[in-house]
Amino acid sequence: MTLVDAREQSCDDCGLVSLHCASCAIEFGITTELYYIRKNDGATFHCPNGHSNIYSADTGADRKAAHKIEMLEAELAESKASQPSIKNLFGKKSKV
Repeated sequence: MTLVDAREQSCDDCGLVSLHCASCAIEFGITTELYYIRKNDGATFHCPNGHSNIYSADTGADRKAAHKIEMLEAELAESKASQPSIKNLFGKKSKV
């Protein structure tokens, strides 16, 4: 399976999306409905020559979630950096 070529065009009047096979580069069309289904579910579909094509399962929601995780991790790191360490609070250990 190969990822479908990103060179895609939509024809709103005809209800088709024009794609290029990632393996053989043939141009072919799929319905707009199938296009959105495959973009969302990441399942394979085939060009007229039988090559399997797939859209990455990375959806907009995945990108938003990854961005949110990065922001939270940065916020946590900043919070940890601004908190005083135990050594700073209590000084050096004293020998008893």
